[in-house]
Amino acid sequence: CSPSVAASPEAPLRYAGWWGNDPSTRFKMEDAFVPQAGADGWQLSNPPILQLALLRGSLEVFDEAGMERIRAKALALGDFALRLLDEVAAKHAACNPGDHRVLSVITPRDHAARGTQLSLLVAPGESGVDRAELVQQRLAEYHGIEVDYRRPHVVRVAPVALYSAFRDVVTFVKALEECLRAV
Repeated sequence: CSPSVAASPEAPLRYAGWWGNDPSTRFKMEDAFVPQAGADGWQLSNPPILQLALLRGSLEVFDEAGMERIRAKALALGDFALRLLDEVAAKHAACNPGDHRVLSVITPRDHAARGTQLSLLVAPGESGVDRAELVQQRLAEYHGIEVDYRRPHVVRVAPVALYSAFRDVVTFVKALEECLRAV
């Protein structure tokens, strides 16, 4: 088919891949595939070859560190973060009697049921305002901390064992606490 037809959403059948989805809607995780314009809309979920070359070097780092040691540190970082997050949630509840719980960890606590990522449910604000989205924006703007925001009301953070330290967890939790107070 012609390039103009191939670039349109009405194009013939295609495999719909992650990289071909419009970047402005990709993370909304909606049921519909919204293709990028042009050839980019035909990309599948395979990373570009130059990125694969870089990946090879990072895999050597994993081999050197050892997966058992990486997993042990990941669990220790996660447990530490969970303990600090529970303290923040309890402190907020004590200071705001009658207020619904502003922060809840919705990631399983069982080591066998979770990886590194922790999902935090942030209660909506007045008039249903999604405070999680505001927290995500504030963490980035005021603290230089990037977290993942998911509708509705979820912030995801991952203290990655290869390059996160326990002090990074403390820094994150303090920044999160400030952001929760501000929104």
